[in-house]
Amino acid sequence: MVVRRAAPVQHGRFRRAFSRAAEDKHIFVAAAAAGALGYAEREGWSIPHFGAAGEAGTLALAGYVLTRYGGVKSRVLRHATTGFACIAAYQLGKGEIGPKKKADGDINGGYRMR
Repeated sequence: MVVRRAAPVQHGRFRRAFSRAAEDKHIFVAAAAAGALGYAEREGWSIPHFGAAGEAGTLALAGYVLTRYGGVKSRVLRHATTGFACIAAYQLGKGEIGPKKKADGDINGGYRMR
């Protein structure tokens, strides 16, 4: 008696394209969160924030705390948090947020080592 194995199922192009788009969802959600923050700032919406962290840093910190310790299990929130953290890192590197230097070179609010 010979038992023949069935041929592998061939999936179409749509299925491959959909699976690739699902893999890239992280990038799309992070970009959408960044765009939403930019839109809110352009429209002049008041976003509560910590002074040194800025709006993006505060939203990234809040999203991290909610997903890590707050019991919120949302992939979309995690991906949006990534987008906010990227904006905050960019703003920090550019010097828009973070500790500001005074004219004498001292950091505002910092301690001077002697």
